[in-house]
Amino acid sequence: MKKGDNSLHIIVRQRGAEPSPAGVFVQGSLVLSDGSQMDLNSDASWEFSTESPKTKGKRLLRSSGNWNQVRLVPVQPAWRKLIDSQARQWIARLATGADDVPRPRASLMKNTALMKSLGRPMREQIVSMRPDTVTTLEAIDLANEATLAESFSVGAAKLVQRTGGDTDAIIDWIFWSALARAPSKLEYETMHEVLGETPGTSAVQDALWAVCMLPEYFVVR
Repeated sequence: MKKGDNSLHIIVRQRGAEPSPAGVFVQGSLVLSDGSQMDLNSDASWEFSTESPKTKGKRLLRSSGNWNQVRLVPVQPAWRKLIDSQARQWIARLATGADDVPRPRASLMKNTALMKSLGRPMREQIVSMRPDTVTTLEAIDLANEATLAESFSVGAAKLVQRTGGDTDAIIDWIFWSALARAPSKLEYETMHEVLGETPGTSAVQDALWAVCMLPEYFVVR
């Protein structure tokens, strides 16, 4: 995204040579940096071209072919069946904060400074292996990087809400979710000391951070 006008291009390919009830629809939303939300929905104002858009470097250029208004068609039974069986379920689970909702691959997400410092290569680079030792930059970012801290803070608030602030429930959830095991006696006592009897968001954030910095977490994940 860039400041000002932006265009969204979708490349659609027809499968097979025979006519079929093919179509495309888009529904989504963008959360802007100021917290506002912008909805994206395909409608009759969209345009299409039979020519694939050209590229210039990493930028996708508008096709030089003829552009025409899309044609809205009634919902086909095959589409409704697919939407009812899959899309609506994932939408509902996303709304409830479910953990098992499929997430996009990291390689398809926009690269960030944190990803770069943790070793994510540029897409133009061919990388056959990655170093298995932590660099100084990685150690610094894992200790106090802003976006990572914000992620832990948001996760801590959700965990407190989910467990009702119960210390034992929080400890069990963290260890089983992060390490796929129960905490040892020493780990339980240490976490209980960190969280206290009525853990707040900041205490849970520290506990999450401590567990996710364990080498065992990196092996499991």
